[in-house]
Amino acid sequence: MANVSYWQASWVSMEGYPMSPGDVHYWEASPLGYLEAWSVTAVPIAGGEDPTAILSVEGVRVIADASGSRGFLFNVENVGTSYIDGYGMNFSIVSQ
Repeated sequence: MANVSYWQASWVSMEGYPMSPGDVHYWEASPLGYLEAWSVTAVPIAGGEDPTAILSVEGVRVIADASGSRGFLFNVENVGTSYIDGYGMNFSIVSQ
């Protein structure tokens, strides 16, 4: 039977340095088990009078080194037209 687990990480800008439209952040999550399936969504922080913020998760890939250690690589891109002060990354992991 499969097990589903989840976790969350976040990125918050330093004051005066938000994520600009077109900016890309490069991330790695590890370790990744051989029989695991991972997914990730990026959720912008928004509220009040903030303009609409749009993020995209792209370039999902898995790496493995000679020792058999694996990692989950992905990019988060600001595909909108507004600046983003922070975002959450929500992961789900399915394993045996």
